[in-house]
Amino acid sequence: LKDLKTVYYGPIFSMLAIPAVVIDFGEKVFFDGVRTAIDYKNFLLWDWGGVVWKLRLEAVLFGFFGLLGLYRLLYSASVNPLQRFLPVFAGTLLLALNFYYFEYASFWKHWALIIPILIWQIYFLIRFIESGFKSRYLFYSSGLFFISFGVSYLSVLFQVMWAPLIYDRYKKHDYVTLKKIFYYILSLFVSIAVIVAWHPRAFWRITGLVGSDVFDSNQSIYTAEKSSTGLSFIYYGLLILKNHIALVAFAILGFFHLKRQSSLLKTIWFLPFLLVDA
Repeated sequence: LKDLKTVYYGPIFSMLAIPAVVIDFGEKVFFDGVRTAIDYKNFLLWDWGGVVWKLRLEAVLFGFFGLLGLYRLLYSASVNPLQRFLPVFAGTLLLALNFYYFEYASFWKHWALIIPILIWQIYFLIRFIESGFKSRYLFYSSGLFFISFGVSYLSVLFQVMWAPLIYDRYKKHDYVTLKKIFYYILSLFVSIAVIVAWHPRAFWRITGLVGSDVFDSNQSIYTAEKSSTGLSFIYYGLLILKNHIALVAFAILGFFHLKRQSSLLKTIWFLPFLLVDA
């Protein structure tokens, strides 16, 4: 997988597909007379349905993983201080019935992995605050970042969710917590360095798509796609507004509902940033 031209996204995305490929290869060995990797490759040229449904099964599992993360997030003390079940059920059901989430959880697309991981990272951020800044939640989030960045380099943008907490801890001179977050950020840079060194082609492709020509990146040598340079963020922003307006409205209404709870003002101030981030 080292910098292969055929690997469109990050290398972790390809690695996560290996279990489905191994299982499908074993099935073909036992039932279809396949004996070598070349035989298996030739078999896939005319019938690749077997490995596809196994990959989609993995996507379904990640989809349930994301729903579980949202369920726990909505049951957290900061988001749901009265521990009411109805908002938790409604929020989880709303995500499950969302057309794009259902699509991603049914096909092997990179968002099938990125969205569940993002949900769990938000949950770990909330638990980090609620637990009195225990380091283990930073460790969990760092591990998830390595996976998500290894799937899509755009995952680094989601880490903006930590900015309000850093600012708040700095204002309160909580240097012990800031030190923990510093080591967390350092771990992110290590993950970035490892993944980019492992598969730089996807990195240069992304920098071209978002309009960055600082490195004089000519992504045409890495992919045959014709990109709309500089328009990808606008495209995804409009996609959210047009197709996810129900989720956006739910998040906004949920925020203003929580804002009325004066006892929560010190713990839910970061929620607008999570909304923009998501």
